[in-house]
Amino acid sequence: MPKVFRIGYIELATPDVRRQAEYYENVIGLRQVEASADAAYLSIGLDHHNVALRSASAPGLSCIGLQVNQDVPLKGLARDLEGAGHRVSWKKDSRPGVSELIEVTPPGSIPLQLFSTMTMPAPGFSEKGIRPIRLGHVAIMAPDAAKVVRFFTESLGFHTTDWFVDVATFLTCNPDHHVLNVVQADRSRVHHIAFQIQDRSHHCQAADLLATAGISTLWGPARHTAGHNFAAYHHDPDRTIVELYTDMDVLLPDIGIFEPRPWHEDLPQKPKVWQPGTFNTWGTRFEFDFSVD
Repeated sequence: MPKVFRIGYIELATPDVRRQAEYYENVIGLRQVEASADAAYLSIGLDHHNVALRSASAPGLSCIGLQVNQDVPLKGLARDLEGAGHRVSWKKDSRPGVSELIEVTPPGSIPLQLFSTMTMPAPGFSEKGIRPIRLGHVAIMAPDAAKVVRFFTESLGFHTTDWFVDVATFLTCNPDHHVLNVVQADRSRVHHIAFQIQDRSHHCQAADLLATAGISTLWGPARHTAGHNFAAYHHDPDRTIVELYTDMDVLLPDIGIFEPRPWHEDLPQKPKVWQPGTFNTWGTRFEFDFSVD
């Protein structure tokens, strides 16, 4: 049983907080809730923040904030993690909107911040930009992806939903096909962050808005294989890949299948290993190009 149920926020390190904040506010369409000389906090519409930006010498993903299920006490989770040999740090009032959290880093991966509650100032959805409806998932790269996958499945109760041969593993803690994608790579870093948008027609509006802003689309909109999300990708100003998606597969964990969809290759569609020969031609190059900077 998963001990967390969603990604609450991501924190991005950036050499230029102002430039990144302008992109996430005016292009993506988040609302800035709080800011300082070296940080900015932006909300999709309800939470205090879903994207945090913090000044640093080099860009990257600083941490992922995961919200803990209400029936999982934070202290108990900390004890379990420490008992499994992981170093846990308690932090109080270390970030706006979150009074208490624990921080733990999976082996060779990106730090996680686990929290129970966040304030909800509810600034509302923006009237600018793409205006996503939620922060859906993150793809991270790690030199020992198998250890990272074991941490999420054994310590936090994530379900494994699909695999790209021995390259990438898809994991979830809720009905979405994936909340996390762990990719085997030479070093620990982020591959992409993903926002869910309203529907397929919204992809057209997003593509037009990106073009007007002078931002090139890297791939899509088109349908993936694993997860079957209808997706498009572009770079933010720091060249972090940002995915916009709809139509992600819905997991039914009690019976081990995904809700049926007309575009599924199999009925019923179950978690499986996707071999290179089974990919749709249009998706192969991007889905295996995990070296994208």
